[in-house]
Amino acid sequence: MGELEKLRQAREAMSELFLLAPYMWQEWAKDEASFTTRSEAVDAIKKLYERGVFDFVSVSLWCDYLNFVQEYDPMMRDRSPTAISKARNLFERALGAAGLHVAQGIKLCIQDIRASYISYYI
Repeated sequence: MGELEKLRQAREAMSELFLLAPYMWQEWAKDEASFTTRSEAVDAIKKLYERGVFDFVSVSLWCDYLNFVQEYDPMMRDRSPTAISKARNLFERALGAAGLHVAQGIKLCIQDIRASYISYYI
């Protein structure tokens, strides 16, 4: 068994017992992305981000998630009506979640989310 597989199993086991902090979800997603960004891997990494944003309201985690999707999800680059609808839903979820975060809600990252959202449609 390779080192990545051992690390993946350890993270899965820990996530079953404890809530992982946002930085742990970010590290996990970045580790997975560093090895492959094939379309099946992109879906798996998106699921990791979804698990993380479900567990925590984290502006930085949402920003990483949106950046990842914009860079690696082939559907988002497609700009088809379906892709635009999915992107809009994801951005709106991010804005809603990040905007509700008391401590981080006013940080520049929200502006980054809005800028990414707007630039996606231009």
